[in-house]
Amino acid sequence: MTPRHAPVSVLTATTMSAILCGLVLGRLPAGDAVVVDAAGNTTVNGALTVVGPFTSTGSVKGTAEVDTAGWATYADAAGVVPVDGTGGTANITWTRSTTTPLDGTASFVLVKDAANRQGQGASFDFTIPDGDKQRTFEITFDALSTSAAYVTGDFQVFVVDRDLGVLVDTPIKIIPGDAINRKHFIGFFRTSASVNYRLIVHVATTSAVAYNMYFDRIAVRPNSQIVTGWQAFIPVIDAETTNPTKGAAREERCVWRRVGQDMEIRFFYEQTTAGTAGSGIYKFKIPVNQVADVGIVAPATNADISNRPAVVGNGIALDSTGADTLQHVVILFDSSSLAMLGMFSNSTVFSRFAQSNLWSLGLSIASYSFRASVPIAGWDN
Repeated sequence: MTPRHAPVSVLTATTMSAILCGLVLGRLPAGDAVVVDAAGNTTVNGALTVVGPFTSTGSVKGTAEVDTAGWATYADAAGVVPVDGTGGTANITWTRSTTTPLDGTASFVLVKDAANRQGQGASFDFTIPDGDKQRTFEITFDALSTSAAYVTGDFQVFVVDRDLGVLVDTPIKIIPGDAINRKHFIGFFRTSASVNYRLIVHVATTSAVAYNMYFDRIAVRPNSQIVTGWQAFIPVIDAETTNPTKGAAREERCVWRRVGQDMEIRFFYEQTTAGTAGSGIYKFKIPVNQVADVGIVAPATNADISNRPAVVGNGIALDSTGADTLQHVVILFDSSSLAMLGMFSNSTVFSRFAQSNLWSLGLSIASYSFRASVPIAGWDN
């Protein structure tokens, strides 16, 4: 149960095989329970009426204890992202299975045959209350692939704003795969002024291998204090005037996660062959197209250390000239990028940014490593 919602009390029950919380998902088997929460909302004999403050139309069905009502398969145009997640005739299926369920007596199972089914998937339409507009919502579920043929990212999660007819930004999309251990997915999105949405499980790749994936305890609920797992990303390094290019031989180990309003970043880049230097101070882009909340952390307005830029992290940079440093500080350079500012030990200059003529990608060896924590716009509620 999330703290935001009133506790649920069971008046009569023989079993309690479904848990109701937030916009959770599913009905209790008929005859099993009469559930009343502190607000007086009831679930009687498995017929879902109201869950917490949400109407039945606002509830995503996240357990398969009774059936798959509300879920539908679709066939959009082939693509990594869905068009709208509805309509068409799908070859994949979304069914209820009582064979080795993840929880309770049954789980959902998405079955894909041995063919390229990119663009197909399953979706569920839901509605939120007016009071939850302009808020962060959390998406969680358990998933288990029954085949080692499934590759992490074959299935991905999306949300459509049905009122505006657009995809909503979901920074975490990829469903991990493991044929032995179930995986717990945590994603999030921000609602707009709309109330009608669609949750989508999408076949994102062109794999022609057959596999199944079980899903259970699917929940969509408001939650601004989200802590996600670490997500890998490919670093983007730009510059003020002309962007540099990376060396061909390189190692990139960069991850991010959400912790409440902040994005935590662990960044490591090292090249052993030269790229091109570009021109100007290097700008390390904030992952997944997010933008810093400049009302909390002010960006640098110019390249002068006397500007007292806000520090969001620390790290180290080095290159093949030996112009290394004991430590750099990481600053918010502008709303979408970071910069590394360190002491240059080989000259009288007290402090310099990593840039085209110092700790440069144009050198045969260049390395940047840092940790940072950046407040992100729109992640505050």
